[in-house]
Amino acid sequence: MELPSPLPLPLPGALAQAPQPAPQPAPQPAAERSAADAALRATAKKFEAAFLTPMVEEMLRTAGPATFGACHAEEIWRSVLAGAIAGEIAESGSTGIADSLARQMKAYGG
Repeated sequence: MELPSPLPLPLPGALAQAPQPAPQPAPQPAAERSAADAALRATAKKFEAAFLTPMVEEMLRTAGPATFGACHAEEIWRSVLAGAIAGEIAESGSTGIADSLARQMKAYGG
């Protein structure tokens, strides 16, 4: 007893045809692309700043209490300062983290 094939068999003429490429999405207008790219860059810069903040906090910790005053408010102020410094580093683009991240996000359709 012969079992039926779960997949349809190709017709003889169908083998000679080249596979059709997948349809490409319609191109976005330039204004939409630039707005999407700007949003993507802003997100990448926010991520870079968040990534750098703990590193800057550790660097500030090595400065010692005499540099910033030895009180409880110093810890709070130091974390705010670390966030601000990390944000400036991210805005400057000197590390390249945001650029690399934006390229990867764009490659994955971000």
